[in-house]
Amino acid sequence: EGAVPRHYAGLALLKLADNFENHIRIAEEGGIQALLRLGRARSTDEELQYKAALTVGHLASNAVKMLPKGKGKGSGLSEEVGFGISVMQSRAQEASKKGRDQTKDFIKRSLEK
Repeated sequence: EGAVPRHYAGLALLKLADNFENHIRIAEEGGIQALLRLGRARSTDEELQYKAALTVGHLASNAVKMLPKGKGKGSGLSEEVGFGISVMQSRAQEASKKGRDQTKDFIKRSLEK
């Protein structure tokens, strides 16, 4: 009974996690904690546990890819709390702006034809 909504919620988060711009929002809204609870719940079926783990892994993998490269001082790495998320937010905003600009250019070109 309760497993069906959880199943579809897990599938929805998995699909949303395909788009990097959603990663920050998923984290801000508690989606990672929800996925972890879903994966640990005894009432959750194995397929849903797998999908929850897959989604968390996908989010973590992309977060790691966004970390600055290099080691040591002056490399862009920081032990400051929140540094990684600030880098991710900045890059997501840049990607969002680029997408918006490309869409505007496409519409403008389409209207000029």
